[in-house]
Amino acid sequence: MKTIKTYQVTQSQGILLNANECGENLPLTVREEIAQAALDLAYNRYPDDECKELLNAYAKVMNLSTEQLIAGNGSDELLGLLISVLAANKSVLTLDPDFSMYDYYASVHQAELLKFQHDLHRPFDLDAFIQMGKKADLILFSNPNNPSGIALSAADLCQLVEAAAPIPVIIDEAYAEFNDESMIDKLAVYENLILTRTLSKAYGLAGLRVGFAISNPAMIQRLKAAKVPYNVNSFSQRAASIVLKHDEIFASRTAQIVHEREKMLAACQSLKHFTVYPSKANFIYFRSKRKAVFMSLLDDIKIRDYSDDGFRITIGSPDQNERIISLLRQADKEIL
Repeated sequence: MKTIKTYQVTQSQGILLNANECGENLPLTVREEIAQAALDLAYNRYPDDECKELLNAYAKVMNLSTEQLIAGNGSDELLGLLISVLAANKSVLTLDPDFSMYDYYASVHQAELLKFQHDLHRPFDLDAFIQMGKKADLILFSNPNNPSGIALSAADLCQLVEAAAPIPVIIDEAYAEFNDESMIDKLAVYENLILTRTLSKAYGLAGLRVGFAISNPAMIQRLKAAKVPYNVNSFSQRAASIVLKHDEIFASRTAQIVHEREKMLAACQSLKHFTVYPSKANFIYFRSKRKAVFMSLLDDIKIRDYSDDGFRITIGSPDQNERIISLLRQADKEIL
C-alpha cells in the first residue's frame, strides 16, 4: 500500500496572502440575508442530497443545466471523487508544478501519478504533453495553473481534449473567474471533458466549502452514484445559493482583483533579482535567490513559501499590494 501524501494546512494570523482566498468578507447586506435565511433551516434534518436550490442557482449563473452539475464539499472533494471513479489503481497524468491535492487523492486511491515537467521559462510543450497523456487513464491539471498562474489557451486545451479522447480530461478551473477564457462552452463538444469549479476564490466562500464538477449528464450520473450522501451541509447550500443571487457584486470584485494583479505585474517588471511569472489567477508566482531576504522583511504578512526559491503571493487590497511591491523593491536592492 502506498504512503498517503498528506496536504499541509497552515493556520495563520496577520495579513493573509498565502492561501489565494478573497481578501474581503461577504458584504454586510449579503451576510444579513444569509443570517435571516439560517433561522428557517431545519437543523434536525439531513440536507438535500441533490442540492437542488444550489444547483439551480449555479446553473443560472453559468448558463448550464442542472443535469451537467454535481455539488461537493469544495471542489477538492469532487477531485477525489473523480479520481476514485475514473482512475483508482490506474494512472493519472498531471503537471509539475501543480496543485498538491492531486498527489494526495492519487495516493489515497492507489493511482500512479505521472508528472509532466513544465519548464516555466519556456512555452508549454503541448505535443509532448499529449503524447504522455496517451499512457495515462486520466489527465488532470489546473488552468490557470496553481502555483504559477500561467494559463493554457482555450485553443490549446481543445486540441488536448480532442487528442486525448476517450481518456477523460479534468481541468481544474478554480481560478477561471480571473482568466479571460474558460472551457465551459466546450462541454457540449467533448464527452471526455470534465471541469471543476469552486466558490472559495472569486465568491469569497472558502469558509463554507462549496464546489462543483461540470460535465455531460452521463458523467454526472456516474459521479452521483459514487458520492457520499449528504455531502454538502444545509447551511452551505442555502448561503451559497444566496451569494450566487448577487453574482454581479462578485463579478465587480473579481474585476478589481484582476486590475490590481495587472498593476502588480507591471510594477514588478523592473525587479532585477526576482523572476515574475505572468498570471491569470488571483495570485502571482515569483522565484528568486533573494527569497530569504524578502521573507525577512514581511513581518505580519503571510505568503506561500515553497521549498525551493519559489513563492506565491495572493492579490490583496491596494494598500497591501503596494506594501508588497515596496518590500520586493527593498529586497531587490539589498546587498547579499
